Amino acid sequence: MATLDFRFEPAEFLATAGQQATLTVVNKGKVAHNLSIPSLSVDLEFEPGKRQNVIFVAPTEPGGLEFVCKFHQDQGMKGTFRVQA
Repeated sequence: MATLDFRFEPAEFLATAGQQATLTVVNKGKVAHNLSIPSLSVDLEFEPGKRQNVIFVAPTEPGGLEFVCKFHQDQGMKGTFRVQA
């Protein structure tokens, strides 16, 4: 996944319920960004040009998990993990 100035690309991902998922985040923007998944207690910051792996376990129930950039959420920088069975 890439963070661009004020959007995630792509903004939707699939995860399998109860399974570990690894997401590589690259900040391709010109400003600092954040990846926050409140329901999973994920809150990471990314300076321009930085790359980091984010590892989490998807919830056991199918549904949607919102992720946001807490710095730019008001500008629409958010997305969804679709958790499937």
